[in-house]
Order: sequence, then structure tokens, then C-alpha cells
Amino acid sequence: MKLLLNLFLVAVLVPSAVWAEHLCRASVSYAWQREKEMTKIMVFTTRVEAKGADEAAAKAALMELVEPLKSKAAEQCSHDHENQAGCVAAKINVMSAALHSMTFSSRKLLEDSIASDCKAQQGKCVESVVSEPTCSLIVVAAKPDAKDAAKEEKEKGAKKKK
Repeated sequence: MKLLLNLFLVAVLVPSAVWAEHLCRASVSYAWQREKEMTKIMVFTTRVEAKGADEAAAKAALMELVEPLKSKAAEQCSHDHENQAGCVAAKINVMSAALHSMTFSSRKLLEDSIASDCKAQQGKCVESVVSEPTCSLIVVAAKPDAKDAAKEEKEKGAKKKK
């Protein structure tokens, strides 16, 4: 009821075309768990939104956008949590300049630290998840056309002269 009242007020007070569109939003995440643990760890990856003439159209557009992002989230999970060798290689690559200037014992300590860090991040990807879409109605008022604005100005000028 409140929404209808707001639409009516906007339509009456704004002398231009008024229409409404729906905006739906959802979040994409993935779940993974460490070895020998039963607790799932949820990791947020992205938020996506889509617009439509009605709620059903907005949800349909949102679902089209979500599917590729869901598979991207699964790939990210696999890269981050199921690839220990890749993790170690990436971190050693970042530290390569520092590694060359370290002594053997310092380098060994750093390499062990990197391996330990990567091992702590290893586990099994469980699923990619899309949150329940939340939709809202957006009221949009269009500006009057240039012809309409000029016509209104002429009418205002004519009324002032009288």
C-alpha cells in the first residue's frame, strides 16, 4: 500500500513520465573445509545485480549472470585450496628477489614457513553457493523532453503576461 502511495505521489508531483523497474541482487560464495575437519568455511567472492521490468524478469536476468560467476567461484576455490604446489610456487615467486640475498639457513626457514602457510590453506572444495535473490522496486522518473520543456516555458510565459 505504501508503495502504491509513493508511486501515486511521484506521478502527481513530477510532470514527466514515471515508471518502475525491479532490481535483484545476490551474492556468490564458495564453501571449503580443511582436511580432517567437518566445519565448512564460507568465502564471499562477488555480488551481482540485474534489473528487469518485473521481478520475474529481474530474477531471470540475475540467474543468467550468476551461473558463470558460480563456476568462477569453484575455480577460485580449487586454485586457492586444492593446489598446494601452486600456492608454494606463487609465494616463492613473489619472494624470489629476497630469497637470492638470504643465507641458506634463512632461505630454508622462509621456504618452510611458506610451505606451512600453504598447507594450512589446503582442503577440499565443497560447493559454490548463490544467496537467495533480494529484489526491490525502483521508481524512475524521466526528465521531460526538450520539446515538452519548451512548450511548458511558453505556457508559463503566456500566463505571466495575462
